[in-house]
Amino acid sequence: MKRERVDANSGIDAVILWVDGSDPVLAAKRRKYSAGTSAETHDDIAGATRFADNGEVKWCVRSIERFAPWIRKIYIVTDGQDPQIRTKRIPLEIVDHTVIFRGYEQYLPTFNSLSLETMLWRIPGLSERFLYFNDDICLISPTSEEDFFTPDGRPIAYGRKRSTAHGLTSLTIDRVRSLGNPKVKFRYMMLNAATLIGRKEFFLLEHTPYNVSREVLSGYYSENPEAMVRNLRHRFRDIKQYSPIELNYLLAGAELRDASEALIYLEPKQRKIEPKAGAKFLCVNSLDQFEEAERQAVVNFIESRLHK
Repeated sequence: MKRERVDANSGIDAVILWVDGSDPVLAAKRRKYSAGTSAETHDDIAGATRFADNGEVKWCVRSIERFAPWIRKIYIVTDGQDPQIRTKRIPLEIVDHTVIFRGYEQYLPTFNSLSLETMLWRIPGLSERFLYFNDDICLISPTSEEDFFTPDGRPIAYGRKRSTAHGLTSLTIDRVRSLGNPKVKFRYMMLNAATLIGRKEFFLLEHTPYNVSREVLSGYYSENPEAMVRNLRHRFRDIKQYSPIELNYLLAGAELRDASEALIYLEPKQRKIEPKAGAKFLCVNSLDQFEEAERQAVVNFIESRLHK
């Protein structure tokens, strides 16, 4: 199918998932639903750091306004919360989980980003093509639509290509070593998307903004409604789930790009900032676990980029 070139003037929105896990109401709700389940014993599923808010969402929004002024509108998807952010140029709207789960309210509340990603395309008024940000990702250099879409309109995915067969072998080994209870790793969610639609290869995606097509996901789910329910029904991340973002890229015939120069990725075990001349994206994973001096260095770096 021939695709038309993406024009920013036609409208590309940004969607951010956000939660403030320190909110006592939300924390109590999370404990209520995790009590007595396997999620309770897995920090990677229901641990405090997964829901921690360190103010990253404000950096994310400010970076979009500064480095992606061509974005039409910003949506922040949340559970009865408001990050109290005001924008200067790009309109911003808070969207509650109940809005995108309309008709599927029995699966709420959810504390699962994969379940939420499955439903983002249902935001009322959302552009046909939109950028999806986790709240710990921000832009650090000027961007254009060409950073996310090819001239013929295909999405650009940042990552590496991997064999599905090899991935399944790794998962099997992980299951054995963990006595049948492996960690819910990011790469397995992408692998599951490939196996869902019978692909021999998948994209091992990096932590960058992702570009998503409403038409691709709504079309697939209209023909495969059970696949949508299968993913959204888990209140906490589950090893059986798949990445809707990966599914979107595979179905849309995404072009793969190397993220090594485009992305600066920081996490507790890799905290040193190494500036890259071509970097456009920054992801700071688990900022709450950084030592104070290292945390302040990250904050200073981000603020310096946003105020240049």
